[in-house]
Amino acid sequence: MAPKDTKKTHDKILLTVEKRELLGKKVRQVRAEGKLPANIYGKDIPSMAIQIDGKEFKKALHAAGLTQVIYLIVDKQEIPSMIQNVQTDPVSDLYIHADFKKVNLMQKLEAQVPVVIVGESEAVAACVGGENGNIIGTIV
Repeated sequence: MAPKDTKKTHDKILLTVEKRELLGKKVRQVRAEGKLPANIYGKDIPSMAIQIDGKEFKKALHAAGLTQVIYLIVDKQEIPSMIQNVQTDPVSDLYIHADFKKVNLMQKLEAQVPVVIVGESEAVAACVGGENGNIIGTIV
């Protein structure tokens, strides 16, 4: 059984990528093969054009979001990075390009973290009632 390209081991998400030779408008060929064109950039590495299997990228994006570190495997080297930007086609809503930013694991970094509010406040539950959601009390 062949190993999968995307693996999640405890807190580590691995994604195998390949260097990309096709640039510019020729990336349509890359997308036609089911691959996603992408770039890796960072403070201490030159920008590198890569391509990723589209399905594996989607799995990694859903697992890591924009807030977790993904280890990109390029030429047997692991590059810790975060997804910086994902472009989607406005008509088909498919992913068409991604940017990865190499991160230094020894430095603090800032990331936008989504907040999901679950449940209802006791104050709201006490003041709102009825089938229509009419206010039956006041908050002072």
